Amino acid sequence: MIMRIFAGQLYDKKGHIVVFLPGTFLILIVMVLLAWLSNSFVLYTAAALYGLGFGFIIYHCW
Repeated sequence: MIMRIFAGQLYDKKGHIVVFLPGTFLILIVMVLLAWLSNSFVLYTAAALYGLGFGFIIYHCW
């Protein structure tokens, strides 16, 4: 929910590309991290990054 505030401001100032591409890139990083999941720290990091990326992308879709 916090990322939606920042994503909204970026979307209004810079446009949808500046919001959508970083969110997509973060989710791509999460998929790689989950493929190489070795311990719980990596899992929690992937979860946090997924939340950030999804926060950016969901703002773009609304």
